[in-house]
Amino acid sequence: MPVTAPSPDRDVRAFIEGAQGSFDDFSLKAFAYQFAQNVPYQAYCRALNRTPATVRDWRAVPPVPTDAFKTGLPLCTFPPELAERSFLSSGTTTEVRGTHLLRDLSLYQASILAGWAHAGLPAREHALFLAPPPDETPESSLGCMFDTLCPDQAPGRWLMDHEGAFHLSPLHEAVNRPEPVLLFSTALNLLRLAEQCPAGLRLPTGSHVFQTGGYKGLHREVSAATVYETITDTLQVPADHVINEYGMTELCSQAYAVGFGTPHHLPPWVRVRALDPHTLIELPADTPGYLALFDLANVHSVSAILTQDFGRVIDDGAFFLHGRDPGALPRGCSRGSDALAHS
Repeated sequence: MPVTAPSPDRDVRAFIEGAQGSFDDFSLKAFAYQFAQNVPYQAYCRALNRTPATVRDWRAVPPVPTDAFKTGLPLCTFPPELAERSFLSSGTTTEVRGTHLLRDLSLYQASILAGWAHAGLPAREHALFLAPPPDETPESSLGCMFDTLCPDQAPGRWLMDHEGAFHLSPLHEAVNRPEPVLLFSTALNLLRLAEQCPAGLRLPTGSHVFQTGGYKGLHREVSAATVYETITDTLQVPADHVINEYGMTELCSQAYAVGFGTPHHLPPWVRVRALDPHTLIELPADTPGYLALFDLANVHSVSAILTQDFGRVIDDGAFFLHGRDPGALPRGCSRGSDALAHS
């Protein structure tokens, strides 16, 4: 007899948008639904002896390594041909790239907007993007995120083309206006901006810089401290106005840290654990390990995701990010933008 479970889609979306509910309750419903509908994930869970009949807590739900999205198996709860969007992880043309299939964008977009509001991040009226227009990068989850946060498709918002060239006239114009700017970029693109503008570009008082992606690309590697120093020196934006986003193609939600050396905070529909890299046993608070996240917004794929990012967890909603496992391939949107810049 086939396994069946109702979709918690509507309840999860209502929870994300502020309705009453319990993460613990919804996490078990999401696991039961994914176990029933996501055939490769069900096989994986059965091999580990974990089923909805035996799992009583979200911490016991088997997390899938991000590399599982590179196997070609449809890690989704619906026929893959019905996906509205296929997000691809960053990589070179010779690599197998991870694929995250989304049945539609509603939960993804709801999570982005509610997550931004929950983190208390600044208004986005005067946003500029050191990135290509999202319609030129339909496979990019970051491009879709930017488009969701600022759906105005005015060409002047996008300061980079699909070939990696910068077009900075709108940024120079914004510097001469009094309104604060919100500049979105990957970390490595901010370094490129500093190289192309050695005299600096002082953003208006009250401006913020949003930076995401790792600090290691295909052609260079820098420290987080270097990126923050570059932002403060080049754009004259104080460190406490720099927003760092932690996200990935395989997740529909994001964590944010404001300022240098501060923890990343998750919204109420996401939880985090630190696991021993060898045994995958959960580690005590404040002990570095692999980050494993449970994202309710991933209800139509896999909610429990195991990363190769090291961090130490403060509680199940906040963590300090230490960086990527040195033995793992670099990943993330900074890597993609770095490859594009050197192509």
